[in-house]
Amino acid sequence: IGSSNPDNAVARIYGEGIRQVNWIIYNRWGEKVFQTQDKNAFWDGTYKGVLVQPGVYSYSIEMIFEDGQGLSQGNEYRKGTITVIR
Repeated sequence: IGSSNPDNAVARIYGEGIRQVNWIIYNRWGEKVFQTQDKNAFWDGTYKGVLVQPGVYSYSIEMIFEDGQGLSQGNEYRKGTITVIR
């Protein structure tokens, strides 16, 4: 997440031909701060309506494309991190 105006920064999934998604973001204690199955949704850096603290947040994402394939052969999941800077 990054922007010249951090209050308006968002994390979003970009891609074409996405049929299904399950995206979860966790704080450093493993608590879910965001989850969606809406491929057009975005995370605005809030949890329960309050801006989260700066830091590293982990995510897992599962996607199925229109052709029925996952992100890579036999692996529909990806994991990574998002860094929130204020």
